[in-house]
Formats: sequence, C-alpha cells, structure tokens
Amino acid sequence: MKMASNNGEPPFKRSRSEEAESSIRNLELDLTKYNSSYRKCSHDDLVKIFELGRRVRESVNLDRKYSDDDLVEIFELGLRVRESASLTLNINQKFVEDVLNSQMKLVQESVTRIEQKVNEQVQTVREKVTEVVDSQMQTVRENVQTVQKNVQEAHENVTESVSSNIKKFTGNVEELKQDLTNKVETVAQKVPSLNIMDSKISSIKTQLQKDVKDSEDRVSEQLKECKLKLNSISSSLQKPSNKGARAERNVLEILKQHLEGLNFTFLDTARDTGKGDIEVQTPNGHKVMIEVKQWTNAVSKDKIEDFERNLANSPDYKVGILLSMTSGIAMRSKGTRFEIAFDQSKKQYQIYVPNAYANNEEHLIVWSVVMADQLVKLDVELGERKTKGLDEIYKKFADNIEHKKACETNLAALESAMKNLKDNIQPILKTVDETKNAIYKLLHSS
Repeated sequence: MKMASNNGEPPFKRSRSEEAESSIRNLELDLTKYNSSYRKCSHDDLVKIFELGRRVRESVNLDRKYSDDDLVEIFELGLRVRESASLTLNINQKFVEDVLNSQMKLVQESVTRIEQKVNEQVQTVREKVTEVVDSQMQTVRENVQTVQKNVQEAHENVTESVSSNIKKFTGNVEELKQDLTNKVETVAQKVPSLNIMDSKISSIKTQLQKDVKDSEDRVSEQLKECKLKLNSISSSLQKPSNKGARAERNVLEILKQHLEGLNFTFLDTARDTGKGDIEVQTPNGHKVMIEVKQWTNAVSKDKIEDFERNLANSPDYKVGILLSMTSGIAMRSKGTRFEIAFDQSKKQYQIYVPNAYANNEEHLIVWSVVMADQLVKLDVELGERKTKGLDEIYKKFADNIEHKKACETNLAALESAMKNLKDNIQPILKTVDETKNAIYKLLHSS
C-alpha cells in the first residue's frame, strides 16, 4: 500500500524531486491480524483509516520521521478510532423516560416563568396605555372647550354684524320708499284722467270683439263650405275614404271600413280552397270573389290561370277580382289601371287590377268592388265605349278622393287656427283688465 509520510526533514532543505520521492512509501500489512471485515476493505478505505490514525498522532507530535513500524501503529490507531466511532450504547427505557420527564419539568417551569413575565409586562403596558389615553382625553376636553369659546365669540360677532346690516337695510328701504313715492307722484301728474283711459280701453275691447266676431263668421262660412263639399263627395262615392293597409288582411279591413255601412258584407275565405281570399256580398245578395297577391314581380301566367279556374269552378260568384297590390299582372292591364274580361260560357266577369296599393291609395281597391257591384247585374261583354266610359268615371273618382283629402287637411288647419285665435283673444282681454287695475292702484296709492 502506498502511503504519504513525513520523513522529518524540513521541506525547504529538499528539492522538489527529492520531496516527491520521500513522500511516497510502500507499506505491507498483514490483514489476518485484524477483524475479518477489514479484509474486504478497498485500498482507498485502508488509506482513509491510516489518514485517520495519522491525524490523531500528528495532533500530539508533529515534524517526526516515521518508521515502517510507526506507520503500522498509526494504521492500527486509525482502526481503533474508527471502531470507537461505531460503538453503540444500549440505554435503559426507564432511564430515557426519567431523563425526558426531568427535562419536561424544567421546560414547564421555564414556560411558567415566561408566562408570569409576559403577564407582568402586559399589565405594565396596560397601565401605560391607560395613562396615555387619560392624558389624551384631557387634551381633547381642553380643545373642545377652546372651540366652544371660539364659536361663542364668533356668534356674538355675527349677531352684532347682522344687527348693523339690518339697520342699514332699513334705512335704505325708507329712502327707496320715499324715492318711489316721489316718482309715482310725478307719473300721476303726467297720466291722463281715468275717464279718458276708460274710454280708450272700451274702444279697444269693442274693436277686438268685432274682429273676433268677423273671424268667427269667416271660419264658419269656410267650414260650412268644406262640409258641403265633403258631403257631396261622400254621396257620389257612397263611402268614406281612409288609408288602407296591405295584403289580404289589409284589403279586408279597407273594404269593411268603407263599404260595410252601405250594406256590403265581407268574409275571409283565404283558407277555403278555390274560393279566393275574400268573399263580397253586395246589397242585392250577389257574390264577388277577390284574390289578393302581394308580389314584387308581376303575377305569373299560371297564377292568373289558377284564379280564372277557381272562378269558373264557383258559379255562385258572378264577378272575380284579381288585386296585385304592388306589382303588375302578366299579359293584363298594360297601360291602364284595370282590365275587365267576360267569360261568355260561364257568364262571369274577371277584373284585373295591377298596382292596386302601390302608392298607399286605397280608392282603387274600393273602386273595383263598387264596379263589380254594377257588373253582377249584366250578362254581356262590355264594348269599347263602355270600357272607356268606366275609365273616365274612375279618373273622376280618383280626383274626388284627392280633393276630399285636401279638404280634410284644410279643415284640420282651419280648426287649429280657430282654436289658436280663441286662445289668444282671452289673454288680450285679460291684459287690458290687468293694465286698468294697475293704473288705478298706482294713481290712488298714498
């Protein structure tokens, strides 16, 4: 086994090579002399044991040159140190408990002493806090008394200032009163006598009443004229005219609103197959079928044929009306507001009305029903002269409707103007009376 050793010669007296050669020595050990467990130790473990013994030896004697026997003794010394470190001590359980109990007793006594000290310190802190709080409360009471004193002084100062200002204000009021009295007397000298004022006021009242009466007469005459025109239009049209809505439900509402008062009746037949959308019963008991289309594009040919077929299969209908609310009808009514066709074999009239509600004008819908009421009484095809005549009548019909709307607008404007005029007259008369009273009070005041 190679071991490093000190040969006892100071290192500064040896060269580096000599120092390297003298620090390494080979030592042979007979491991059979020792415990069998050390025979399995590695070379590094044996070196560590030797180093352990050497450190113990050198702690007693340094700078010594060792012989091989000394090195063996050092190794054995390391063995003994290592074995002493691995010894275990069997301690009796009761001995351990006694030791622990004695230690716990000491701990408990120490805790008790600490608790007493803490309580004493807490009591001391409590007394100090109480002393500080009492001092602070005394300071607060002194501050409050000082504030109360300052408030009392401020109140006295304010009271004195207010009293002084009131005296000044009273003096100013007296001066103002005297000044106003002087001015009123001056005005009274310049104002005409009350008799003259009464005469002028009476004249103004009379003129206002005359103007109001003339305005009322003119408005009444205009209202009578408008009412006569409205009655004439209503008589010629045999119905009132209002805005309609759209599609089947809207058409039904328009017809009920305008023609039910003339003994027309209307039924919703949209759910009855082959019966159109609306059934009209005229005052004479005849039936008219109405088909309503709400299309963006023109009504197609197949839908026209469906309408004609449904009408032909319903002989109890004398007239059928196809209303296209906002679009045209294919191959029908080109350039005209409506077209009338006659089925000679079925003795039925077919009325085609394109753009029936394109401009939100319900009169074309009403016109088609009024015209159908007259066609149910015929059984012949209309000639060109009668067709043109119907077109001329429709134009007059539409003009009367527009005139009626204009009259209604003018009537509403006149009624509003009449109301505003009446509302303005009353304040004028009231102002005159208030002016008269103000002048009287001014002239008769002391």
